[in-house]
Amino acid sequence: KEDFTCRFPFFWLIKNAIDSSWGKVLGINKQQEVLSHLCASLEKSPIAEVLHTVPSDLWEDFGHDYLHDYLQSVHHVAHSKVQEEYKLLGKALYAIVNGTE
Repeated sequence: KEDFTCRFPFFWLIKNAIDSSWGKVLGINKQQEVLSHLCASLEKSPIAEVLHTVPSDLWEDFGHDYLHDYLQSVHHVAHSKVQEEYKLLGKALYAIVNGTE
């Protein structure tokens, strides 16, 4: 059994903020409007104040660490190659969000 290894402390606070904001945009059909509303909502959240203090040169590492923790929290698997699977899924999600590495 693999243990959960946290790389981004308190990642669930960001996840909760996104989940909370997501409920407000479910009826919007245009992707750009959804993104705009999500960003506006999250910008007003307390977690945004904390994240704004992070130096910009750390954002890429933070993004990878956040996705790592998020995947481990929602994708529960029980096999011998779970870490390789998390790494692959993390790269795929990061590429979707930020383009290829």
